Amino acid sequence: MITILAVGIVGIGAVTDPNVKVPGAGIAKNQPLPTGESEIRYKEMSQWGVLILTSFSF
Repeated sequence: MITILAVGIVGIGAVTDPNVKVPGAGIAKNQPLPTGESEIRYKEMSQWGVLILTSFSF
């Protein structure tokens, strides 16, 4: 007789980063700077995301 036991765990969480630098208004990723701009302007903001973790054992 063969017995197979499978165990699975699923975890869900939230991840936050309070100090993210993103390009300022009018500045696009991988594009030249707008006319008259010589430096990239950044704005700081917070971002969050969802984290899903799975683990299975057979």
